[in-house]
Amino acid sequence: MLKKIIMAGFCGLLFTSAQNAQGCDACGCGVGSYQFGILPQQNKNFVGLRYQQKSDETAPKHGSQSKESFQSTEIWGRFYPLKKVQVLALLPYNFNQQKTESGTTQVQGLGDALVLVNYNLLNNTDSLYQKVKHNLFVGGGVKLPTGEFDSKIEGSEMNPNMQLGSGSFDLVANAMYTVRYDKIGLNTNVTYKYNTVNKNEFMFGNKFGAGTVLFSVLKVKEMAIMPNAGFSTEITAKDQHFGSELLESGGHANFVSAGSEFYFKNLSAGATLQKPVSQNVSEGYVKTGNRLLTHLTFMF
Repeated sequence: MLKKIIMAGFCGLLFTSAQNAQGCDACGCGVGSYQFGILPQQNKNFVGLRYQQKSDETAPKHGSQSKESFQSTEIWGRFYPLKKVQVLALLPYNFNQQKTESGTTQVQGLGDALVLVNYNLLNNTDSLYQKVKHNLFVGGGVKLPTGEFDSKIEGSEMNPNMQLGSGSFDLVANAMYTVRYDKIGLNTNVTYKYNTVNKNEFMFGNKFGAGTVLFSVLKVKEMAIMPNAGFSTEITAKDQHFGSELLESGGHANFVSAGSEFYFKNLSAGATLQKPVSQNVSEGYVKTGNRLLTHLTFMF
């Protein structure tokens, strides 16, 4: 049954072919955005499938208006080579679409893989005497240029924002902290992505992301349900091409979120919806829409 669900998730992305369109100059939230949310039980290995969807509406100063959709199905996993060391890995398959008055552009394929190594700096969750439980992981890793970054439509180069990958090796630092009292807890994630220049002399702006989620744990027979709500922010520096900043790029966006996690034996599933509440992306020429994140994970 689990195998069928995973295959169905992948098949949902494998149905399109490229068509002709003109890209815009403004860059939104396409390549290289990472978020983890509430991870399954921190002391276990896992492997699973995630699906992310996000969208933009772009109205640049120079160029046609457009609507972009970014979908990603990811194989993800977490493994403990040592008791206090965890390795997180993501391998996405992306489907990007842009609609303009002149037509639709679609591109699909492998995206950029991510590998993180985190150290468990603080953990008293096994203590029988502490009422307040803490768990802190800090670490970092590298984003690998496994996705295509120089796709062309009728000989014209596509907007870098629509490419499947960035074409660069990028560094990622992150921290994940969870504090819990009885059945109430707070989870906080912070990431910083330092980008480098690709072969086309293009560099995406460095990105800072942070989010905090309030959750509770409810038990229903053999199932645990974890409803949650939170707030997150993304701040992105301006992109650069041949060393010059692109004015219609970078910016910030703030989101509120609501979702729930479900645990049954060795299975975990969850869904989170994010809604922007304030933003200034690409000098106001890009409007970021709602975002959806779901996952199905097997723990062992």
